[in-house]
Amino acid sequence: MKKILQIGMSSSLGGIEVFIKNLFDNIDHENFQFDFIDTTEKGICFKDYFKKYNCNIYKVTPRRINALKNKKELEEIIKNNHYDIIHYNLNTLSYITPIILANKYKLKIIVHSHNEWKGKNLKTLILDRINRRIISKKSIIKLACSKKAADWIFGKDDHDVVIVKNGIDTNLFDFSIRIREEKRKEFKINDSTVLLGNVGRLTEQKNQAFLIDVFSQFNNLINDSKLMIVGDGKLKTELINKVKRLHLEDKVIFTGIRQDVNELLNAFDIFIFPSLYEGLGIALIEAQCNGLLCFVSDTVPKEAKITKDYVSIPLEKSSEYWANTIKNKYKKNQRVSKAQEIKDAGYDVKKVAEKMEAIYLK
Repeated sequence: MKKILQIGMSSSLGGIEVFIKNLFDNIDHENFQFDFIDTTEKGICFKDYFKKYNCNIYKVTPRRINALKNKKELEEIIKNNHYDIIHYNLNTLSYITPIILANKYKLKIIVHSHNEWKGKNLKTLILDRINRRIISKKSIIKLACSKKAADWIFGKDDHDVVIVKNGIDTNLFDFSIRIREEKRKEFKINDSTVLLGNVGRLTEQKNQAFLIDVFSQFNNLINDSKLMIVGDGKLKTELINKVKRLHLEDKVIFTGIRQDVNELLNAFDIFIFPSLYEGLGIALIEAQCNGLLCFVSDTVPKEAKITKDYVSIPLEKSSEYWANTIKNKYKKNQRVSKAQEIKDAGYDVKKVAEKMEAIYLK
């Protein structure tokens, strides 16, 4: 059995967390054991679920609190538990201690880029560029969810990166009229109401502040409309206050983190994804599988466009332009699941799990 230490999961549900959970659910548990590093305050996503399968979850002091203690604790775990592989899932290279330790103990390490980063933190950017040079001299296996994510972490001239698509369980995201009716009833949404939806962390990257502006304009065009934002994050209070300033309290629903995202998508009529940047956008793959008409910022990697129900809009366009485009493109009609198209595009989680098993065994 291969023992694999997963590093990089957070307490907020995002692309890394969904990828690892989907991979865990579809990998051969007789041949692969996952353990996890937890540097969060609240605990990593799905921790209770993983514990049911006898996964070890090790609490480690976050680097931002004490870098030396972080390194010491992580080293003890790696040294004492005889891992075959460290799978390091990351969005930036500002922290490379797992890579340094894996090389020190001659362990196979997978460095897996899940995002393109366009943040404004100069320290992160400088560390990232310095650390890219450092890891270029280390023995690592390089993975990324898209070409943009690969270029960000490893550089545009690195041709050794393997693209591993963020697979989903297409059966879970099949459209269901029964579930649609149940979920709309749960949230007291009339059948006639046009429900716009978004799924993601409430962060600057996901651009929900602009999304609310778009909805405000759209609501002026179609008054019988609502917006549902699924997720949580540090901008939640700020976004709620913005909704209040625009007097949209009875129109915008904040659900928080939900375990039934696959069901909530059925309740939506339109999916809005105005991210400032993305590694791929797994929520967008799920939405397309469900047959939703998706309006997406032009910064999202081209790999995310799978179905014809995908409209790319320049991010520099105004909220009014977005709203008018959405209104003009939207037609209330029979929704059809696009699960087969998602499978044909290589995003079926079972195929992705098979690819990861081959990488682990190589």
